[in-house]
Amino acid sequence: MALPLVFALKRSVMPGRGLLEATAIAPLVIPISAYAVGLYAVFAQLDLLGEKFGIILAHTVHALPMVVIVLSTSLDQIRPDLELSAMTMGANRLKAWTSITLRLLVPAIAAAMLFGFISSFDEAVFITFLGGVGLVTLPKYIFDSVQYGVDPAITAMATILMITTAGIMLLGSALRKDIK
Repeated sequence: MALPLVFALKRSVMPGRGLLEATAIAPLVIPISAYAVGLYAVFAQLDLLGEKFGIILAHTVHALPMVVIVLSTSLDQIRPDLELSAMTMGANRLKAWTSITLRLLVPAIAAAMLFGFISSFDEAVFITFLGGVGLVTLPKYIFDSVQYGVDPAITAMATILMITTAGIMLLGSALRKDIK
């Protein structure tokens, strides 16, 4: 969803690009509690309160600014001349985009996915406002468990998260040493 948006923002001449980019980044500057209250009013009218689709939509819109920022700064670093050169050598627009631009954007796409996941994983406010009784996400479960009682599951989850993070850091460090 964000990649076509960023490509349209950075590589087209459509009118209103600045307004569209500001709209995509706007959720980043709005306080999360105010944003959740506003979404509550909208979701109540659309009958999305307590629905999985509504929570997925809220988290997607919340993560979109981070993804747009990462991808747009990376796409700014890739010169359009590379695509034009490929097209002069016989590649069509889609082939030039997939074989050059998309290939150069792969690390940024991975970083954007990671930022999107982290921003969604860190969010317990949306599920509190929009989830209702039946929906509980892991951050909400952790928040409730810490607030209302002591649960050994929290310790186990924290241990798993720390081990996973340490493993990813060690893997990244090992891969970086192999490259040099």
